[in-house]
Amino acid sequence: MAAEVVDNITYIDCQTTAKGADADSARIRALSKAMQDAQFQTGSAAVHFKGFGSGYIAGAELDGQIRLLIEHIRKGGYKSLVWDGDDYCATGFTGVLPRIRKELPQLRMGAVLLAKHREKRFHASWSVLTGDSEGHIGPFDCFLVDECVSEGGYEALGWLMLRATCAKKVVLLGGGVVVKGEYDLMQAAAEAGTHPQVDFKLFDVARVLATGEEQRSALLGVLPKA
Repeated sequence: MAAEVVDNITYIDCQTTAKGADADSARIRALSKAMQDAQFQTGSAAVHFKGFGSGYIAGAELDGQIRLLIEHIRKGGYKSLVWDGDDYCATGFTGVLPRIRKELPQLRMGAVLLAKHREKRFHASWSVLTGDSEGHIGPFDCFLVDECVSEGGYEALGWLMLRATCAKKVVLLGGGVVVKGEYDLMQAAAEAGTHPQVDFKLFDVARVLATGEEQRSALLGVLPKA
């Protein structure tokens, strides 16, 4: 797989030209092989991180849940953390990544991104945060997948990532309908016996929508609180 380092971000091209019924299988194989070639640890060594994209309500509840989440990752002994290509947002789950890096400096981080979004939004968002200054995430990997993955919505991207990494754990700092959709896809596959059960761990926090309405996770009531 072709790799390019720009501003401390290692972009690894995992795009395929596969079409039809076998397309997803080809994408999973390509992403899995790219991670293996990059020595990015997967399986039980990997944890996926998801949550609300923006709007967290600052305060004691949020800070306490972030501390619990980081401690959960620490105790799990994970070697790598994956997120699904969201831009940096100080009030969203990606805003927590620099803090995780500070607390767990040996944890390797990687994003999985639709290739067309690299220059459109992703690089400008993250390239200013890849140094070693306070509040930075430092160097990380970004695995680029073809845009056809998004035909089923971003739930399809998250589900593809889980199948490619074979991770056993997903940690959630809140999370809306997309995260719920990913959970539903995993659960249906687990019940059908086509994919192992994945443990989704919910750290419950609130966010404020543009309307001023407070929102909790779409998985609250489906998953127990951590």
